[in-house]
Amino acid sequence: MRAGGRAAFLWRYGVAGWGVPCSIVTVAYHTLRERAIVWSAVVGLFVACGAVGYLLAAWVWDECEAHYEAGAGEPST
Repeated sequence: MRAGGRAAFLWRYGVAGWGVPCSIVTVAYHTLRERAIVWSAVVGLFVACGAVGYLLAAWVWDECEAHYEAGAGEPST
């Protein structure tokens, strides 16, 4: 994962891996509950979930990088 870089990780695992599925489930839930689609809410949910996924992935990346740089990622000889 490190070879792909930070930006690829953020978009692949944060936005596409967490944000989009979360927003799809949330939109489906609200559609079933309200029995109607409110397009402004759909767009807002996709943007909000994508942003939260991006921030979550950034935090995960930073934590893993700090752990790696502390020497835990180095192979033992």
